[in-house]
Amino acid sequence: MPLIEDIAEIRNLPGLIYNHASTRGSAPALSFEGTTWTYLDFATAMEEVASALRQSGISSGDRVAYLGKNAADFAFLWAGASLVGAVVVPLNWRLTIEEAIDIIHDAEAKCLFLDPDYVVAEDQLLGALPQIEWTVHCSSAGPRGFAHWRSSAADVAKLPLPGNEAIAIQLYTSGTTGRPKGVLLSHDSIFWQRAASETAQVECDCQVPDDVLLVSLTISHVGGLVTFARAFFSGAHAVILREFKPMDVLEAVSKYRVSRLTVVPSTLQQLVEAPQIQEIDTSSVKIIQYGAAPIPLELLQRGLDVFGCDFVQVYGMTEAGGTVATLPPEDHSRIHISRMKSVGKPLPGVGVRIVSSEGESCEPGIVGEIQVRTRAIMHGYWNLPAETAAAFSDEGYYRTGDAGYLDEDGYLFLCDRIKDMIVTGAENVYPAEVENALFAHPDVQEVAVIGIPDERWGEAVTAIVVLKPGSSATEADLIRFAKSKIAGFKAPKSVIFRETLPRNAAGKVLRRVLSDPYWAGRERRIN
Repeated sequence: MPLIEDIAEIRNLPGLIYNHASTRGSAPALSFEGTTWTYLDFATAMEEVASALRQSGISSGDRVAYLGKNAADFAFLWAGASLVGAVVVPLNWRLTIEEAIDIIHDAEAKCLFLDPDYVVAEDQLLGALPQIEWTVHCSSAGPRGFAHWRSSAADVAKLPLPGNEAIAIQLYTSGTTGRPKGVLLSHDSIFWQRAASETAQVECDCQVPDDVLLVSLTISHVGGLVTFARAFFSGAHAVILREFKPMDVLEAVSKYRVSRLTVVPSTLQQLVEAPQIQEIDTSSVKIIQYGAAPIPLELLQRGLDVFGCDFVQVYGMTEAGGTVATLPPEDHSRIHISRMKSVGKPLPGVGVRIVSSEGESCEPGIVGEIQVRTRAIMHGYWNLPAETAAAFSDEGYYRTGDAGYLDEDGYLFLCDRIKDMIVTGAENVYPAEVENALFAHPDVQEVAVIGIPDERWGEAVTAIVVLKPGSSATEADLIRFAKSKIAGFKAPKSVIFRETLPRNAAGKVLRRVLSDPYWAGRERRIN
């Protein structure tokens, strides 16, 4: 079994698993639905999966699709495919069958691993995807189940480790800005930042072997995947939940003594509002990491009060392999209230710059496009050379499409998506600023702000609001409240009340889904 002394030099998944199996094989690696596997178990499963894939005709460069919720089988599949050199394509389980078919077809996957919830759609999937040669049912004990398939390989061969630059996974973007694109991430893309933070001793971005990490965000999103990566890099224990449910999370925290949680604003809100939160022991939690969307300060303060642990904000994106900036615990205090509005400072080895629409570097405090450069950056978009080229500047910076600015101290402030900016009466309005103002109202549970066509203003700032149960705030109440917090031109011209807001797997509100009906039939989305 391969053993590399310097953990920082191991930046591929199979190498990490082998190393932990050699040095601490009896330590827990994964827990899922009542079963725990050690790192030695993990290494054995990885080799069995690799052999079963090869015996089934899968070789280096082939795509292997996984359609399902979080599961231990996914971890074994990812590691085993990596050992072969194949690339796993995890799909968001919230997709419709038609959307899943489009992505599997685009990825040119040769085989398909199905969650129990999707087995009923197997015939429909295979009928539309003639390139799929065979399927396996995950989390199933039957003859077509994953456990039977992985143990059926006639010969478990020892295979060489993949290179750090080998493609490790193909994640599809959420499609908030158009058709989903396959993001090619190497092992280095996923693990290099872990090594850089370890070397630079960035404590809030590092784990230790005794840590217990909870994986509740979907593994088809970089946030869920990176939680796996953090655990496997450090030899920590990953506790897997099929999906996020507030009570399941709280019970897992208590049962497994979880030390690190990763949340998005919407899931944090569900946790702090859970009726049982005061009855369940969450004292083991040392750090809660949050990101994926701007968080209202009021919600952050509630989280700090309820959990009483350190909070770390992370800012990143799929194309950058995950995190590029963090706001550490020491900046989460009332004396640093202005810093709590930022996403922190770039991590070691990450370059961040702000660029104007004319391509010039912006001075501190001036809003422009956030561009990043890091060794962890993607290798490109699958089969999309033109889109890949357009995503980078001549200097190799990735164009994030996010609007923000750096302050004099190097803290990065995120304003909004550039394409989400509302132009009303010749003024630029960033939806996130209006959302933060409205979220401070005691009756508001969720809010999304969009621009809709308006003959007078060009675009009218419009708030889509979900009220807390039993609340009675009116449109006039909320508009008046917003005007007390922000400039009048930024305040919504109208408020629309809804029961829920559409979100993607990362917890981000799909503003485009909300705004599309208002722009239907128009040639462009500006007025």
